[in-house]
Amino acid sequence: MTEIFRTRLASALFVASGSLVALVFVLSSTVGGDPIGVLVHFGGMTITSGHSRSPALLLSIYLNNLSVLLLASLGPIAFTFLVAWSSRLIGGSERNVCGEDEGRLHHQTLQRLSATFLLYGSPALVMIVNGGALGLFLTATGLYGGVEGIQTFVIGVAPHGAVEIPAIVLGAALGFSVADDLMDPLASGDPKEAQERAKNLILDGKTQGSVLILAALLVLAAIIEVYPVF
Repeated sequence: MTEIFRTRLASALFVASGSLVALVFVLSSTVGGDPIGVLVHFGGMTITSGHSRSPALLLSIYLNNLSVLLLASLGPIAFTFLVAWSSRLIGGSERNVCGEDEGRLHHQTLQRLSATFLLYGSPALVMIVNGGALGLFLTATGLYGGVEGIQTFVIGVAPHGAVEIPAIVLGAALGFSVADDLMDPLASGDPKEAQERAKNLILDGKTQGSVLILAALLVLAAIIEVYPVF
């Protein structure tokens, strides 16, 4: 995947998830349901208007966003180390796979599917969950608060979201890039090679620089969120 494609994929997952959750929420409310009703409404209002503007809150918000960024960008590396560690525990089980072509093909297919899920799962999940949460709260405030609710939500989220959301999207794009680098050895059943590549990625200046820049953007986003300019 190219860098542009990875960024577009992360953005598409974010938007699609938010849109789908919003649609489901609207439809469920239309037919008389109340999925999480007042709880979501008051939760959204609290998020957008109830800050105490304390340094402790700023630190809490930043650490939460930083954990999301690290899961999106470096999650594939963590899963690679986990697979390498588990492979040492079970010690060469892949050598006991049936030698017949059909059994070997089945085993290789499962390996590739497992590697795809583990490596690309964390950045994709971060985008889906965050997009869904944004769509949920935006729709809930619109349904329960009307135009005023939407205005409150936008005023509360847009300033810091303009910095935070692109940082998380770029973090997920970085995660997809890391997953691309680790895919071949992990899918081919060579966890030792995958672990070496993972170590090299951690020590790579480009990876470190990208994460540090995105982490700095999240500091700015947290400051804007806790100490809004308007």
